[in-house]
Amino acid sequence: MAGAGQVSVVLAPRRCPAYTRLPDILDERSVELNTPESDTRETAVETIDWTDFENVDIRVGTVVEAEEFPRARKPLYRLRIDFGPEIGFRWSAAGLPSRYGVEELVGTQVVACLNLGARNIAGFMSECLTLGVPDEEGETILLSPTRRVPEGGRLF
Repeated sequence: MAGAGQVSVVLAPRRCPAYTRLPDILDERSVELNTPESDTRETAVETIDWTDFENVDIRVGTVVEAEEFPRARKPLYRLRIDFGPEIGFRWSAAGLPSRYGVEELVGTQVVACLNLGARNIAGFMSECLTLGVPDEEGETILLSPTRRVPEGGRLF
């Protein structure tokens, strides 16, 4: 039974490689919460179930082609990304021209969501969503692994 300031957590094995070190049996432990009980801040986003996260297919790929896309209303690049032999190549439209040159993108590893479905952007079918975060000026900075990893590696 968890005491004040603690919550009881049940850890269960999952299909995800991150859980391969967990025992095959359920392991109940008490975990100390790091937030004060008086913290009343609202959560920025709605909490989702763990299985919802597992259903999002986020993988690493390497940009093999990058070209300007003048037909789009906003400045975009068309990226051809190699996600390895299991998945192959996918095209993505990415709003990067203000922070990246076409030449520097080729060979860069990027993180992308592969199972959102294709989206038509000014007549171009973007087959995956290349992920990034805004810098202090609101421009996109690509998410990329800090070390080289195999193409197609799945986020867990």
